[in-house]
Amino acid sequence: MTLPNNNTEDDQWLAALAGRPDVDASASVNQEAAAVRRALQRRARMKDLDVPVADDQLFQQSLFRLKQAGLLRRAPLWRQPTAWGLAASLFLCVGVVLQMRGGGFGTEDEHLRMRGAGGQSTVMLVAEPEVRLTELLQGLKATGASVQIHRPKAGQIDLTITVVPGVLDYLAEQRIEPDVVDGHIKLVLQSRSVGATPKP
Repeated sequence: MTLPNNNTEDDQWLAALAGRPDVDASASVNQEAAAVRRALQRRARMKDLDVPVADDQLFQQSLFRLKQAGLLRRAPLWRQPTAWGLAASLFLCVGVVLQMRGGGFGTEDEHLRMRGAGGQSTVMLVAEPEVRLTELLQGLKATGASVQIHRPKAGQIDLTITVVPGVLDYLAEQRIEPDVVDGHIKLVLQSRSVGATPKP
């Protein structure tokens, strides 16, 4: 069911209220809309007159009185969300940096790889060199490589490994990437507690 379109009079009244009276509209519609328009404009001008002019001196006096009454104290730093956001960001950045550098949090034998003179040996700083040696010897034995062991001082073990097929794959699984010189690999297992920890 459709209703007849009787919105023509409403459209004419709204057009007259907007300041565009329709010449085809009845005089009463245009007069009524014009009267409402004048009343709204008068009310808007009165509202504009009620707003006081900005006065900087009055504003400063109000601030001074509020401060004297103790109503304008700054919130403590721990109650400001911005401070918490900055603290969380700083904490996150420090955590990421420590994680990327290793941070010394690991419980496993993590190693720090360094190059020896002329890139001929790979130095691994480990918590317990003897334990790490045992682990490496078991894996190297499975590849059939021959290993020469030398202990020049306490806390240091030098290994010379003959490269055979499978040795480099095994060392890669152990996250060790040594240099091969004349068919041999030189590894140095050094205790972390011996001397200062060198930078990679």
